[in-house]
Amino acid sequence: MHVRVTEIKLRPGVMEEAVDYGKEVAPQLKKYKGFKQLAFVQTGDDTATILAFFETKEDGDAAAADIQYIGHMGDLLLAPPVRRSHEVPIYFLESS
Repeated sequence: MHVRVTEIKLRPGVMEEAVDYGKEVAPQLKKYKGFKQLAFVQTGDDTATILAFFETKEDGDAAAADIQYIGHMGDLLLAPPVRRSHEVPIYFLESS
């Protein structure tokens, strides 16, 4: 499994708007080969980490080359996003 990690710093008071934008974008990502899941993790009052999971690095790279969904959040951002990507083992555990 491959994850593309994007850390964002938002202007004060726009977290809800950023989450709403993420909800709009998430269904559009399903068209990309290997796309599995998008998660928006609020890490502070005005910071978040976006995790986009793909089957392979190549799938994630191809999707990233085609779309720049973070770029459209420009009015909400206080600073440019920080992007990384990683191969990760994923273990899905059932909760009781």
